[in-house]
Amino acid sequence: MDRPEEVFNLHKDDDSEYMKADREFFRQNPDKEFYVRKRFAGEMIEGNPPNVVVQQVAEGFRMRFPCSKDSITDRDIAEITKELQDRRKLATFERMITRKGKLKKSKKINKGFGKI
Repeated sequence: MDRPEEVFNLHKDDDSEYMKADREFFRQNPDKEFYVRKRFAGEMIEGNPPNVVVQQVAEGFRMRFPCSKDSITDRDIAEITKELQDRRKLATFERMITRKGKLKKSKKINKGFGKI
């Protein structure tokens, strides 16, 4: 079975050069949810793209996605933003479905309006 970090491309902080750069970016820009940067030489991203989209999920946890474009336009940023928002909505929906079977059912019984 896949581990959650493999399924969602989630990466925990370590002392690698690119993780330090990502950590520093989000420390200096706490209002940002993601940024696009050049891929570091030792960074293993599928397809070895020139750029990487890094999304902060929680402090110390980020998701990295390949970005094959050499230059990023404002339109690209808008598309990336929408894609990341859609991924977040999908992940929330998947968690809701997964947990639904584990939730306890309410014991409240609808008794109607009573006698008329």
